[in-house]
Amino acid sequence: MPEIEVVLVEKNDSELAFGAKGVGEIAAIPTAPAVSLAYYRYDGRFRGSLPLVGTPYRGKGK
Repeated sequence: MPEIEVVLVEKNDSELAFGAKGVGEIAAIPTAPAVSLAYYRYDGRFRGSLPLVGTPYRGKGK
């Protein structure tokens, strides 16, 4: 994993984006494709839409 630089913002006085402080959700973008590729390597079935079908995961309450 590459080295990561962390920048903490205590307070954002900017009016831009209503004072949003971070962009942490950007890290979630590659998660679904990575999981899909892992299943593809596991069983050879390509899954190109969400939710991923044909997996052992059943979610909450299922």
